[in-house]
Amino acid sequence: MYPQMSQSFSVSLLLMLVLACRTPQPVADKPPVTALPLSYEVLEQGNYCGVEESGQELIQDASRWAQLWKQLSAQRFPVPPVPEVNFAEESVVACFMGQQMTGGYAIQVKSLNEEGEQVYVDLIYERPAPDCMVTEALTQPYLLLRLPVAGLKGASFSVTKEQRGC
Repeated sequence: MYPQMSQSFSVSLLLMLVLACRTPQPVADKPPVTALPLSYEVLEQGNYCGVEESGQELIQDASRWAQLWKQLSAQRFPVPPVPEVNFAEESVVACFMGQQMTGGYAIQVKSLNEEGEQVYVDLIYERPAPDCMVTEALTQPYLLLRLPVAGLKGASFSVTKEQRGC
């Protein structure tokens, strides 16, 4: 009888150790209850941008926008013109999934809300199911959004990772 208790105790201890060693996931601020949905326009979405790190950014000035567009267009010929954004009335949200080993990845907007001078962007990073046929090439999925607001004090991003079917 004691060996069974010892084995149960060992399994429980191992499970507790594994759970304790998990890397905590960052938690983004949730939008306040009073936050209102914000409309947006997709400026561009694609799979090849050259940005190898995952991240998000709120862009509120023409200088940073031109710099980012130059980076995104570095692998294109001819280089497309920078999309016009009136930063007196608009902002841009840039979302990058980082470099992936295959195609089949995408970024979707789950929700976009505004509260005062803060914007809350809830994203879905989609990955293909293991049995999907995908492009065998390095990709860097990205999404650029135009927001009809300017002068924001900041942005809070949350990312949910989901697997999609074929």
